[in-house]
Amino acid sequence: VYDVSVARLSDGKRYAFLARATTTKQFMVVDVTATDSPVSVGSYSLANVSSVGSFPQGFRVSYYGGYVYVTARETTGPELHVFDVSNPAAIHEVGSGTELNKTAEEFVIAEKHGRRYLFMASDSNLKELDVYDITNPSLVTEVVAAAQNLPGNVDGSSIFILDNRLYFGRLNYASGPELLVYDASDPATGLPILGSANVAANI
Repeated sequence: VYDVSVARLSDGKRYAFLARATTTKQFMVVDVTATDSPVSVGSYSLANVSSVGSFPQGFRVSYYGGYVYVTARETTGPELHVFDVSNPAAIHEVGSGTELNKTAEEFVIAEKHGRRYLFMASDSNLKELDVYDITNPSLVTEVVAAAQNLPGNVDGSSIFILDNRLYFGRLNYASGPELLVYDASDPATGLPILGSANVAANI
């Protein structure tokens, strides 16, 4: 298991959502209401991901507002997948996945101005910080105005959001800062930089 997220769903039970290191059925749901006797609810393959391609395993997972967001590392097929878990008895993937053409090292989700956004720290040399509008889980779109193509060939590695502040970390960058802080109050219009710090280390 590469990653786990836990939430209480509409039936009042607590569930663990797992990104599994398997080539099929990469997403698993476990009822952990009784912590001493967890029960598997089901395992689900990521749509259109080739089991014999590069890195088909589940990698990152997060629950938010009735949906679970699962990513694979850069692979043959779409890397981002959305599962509707609003009804624990009928969990299913929405749509057929979204091509990222990169690996999301970490991502966070937040709602701004009535829309839902996924903020991603990626391993790409282009757009190390990328943002997707996930309001409609069947039609995920990139928010081009918010993407950040940072100087140098240093990957994004970590990300966190608190209120309207987005904190972004990258690998050690000899010529500049590894920690950057952005104004995420309105991603549709961009992410203005608020500050940065050179910590001379991977974040």
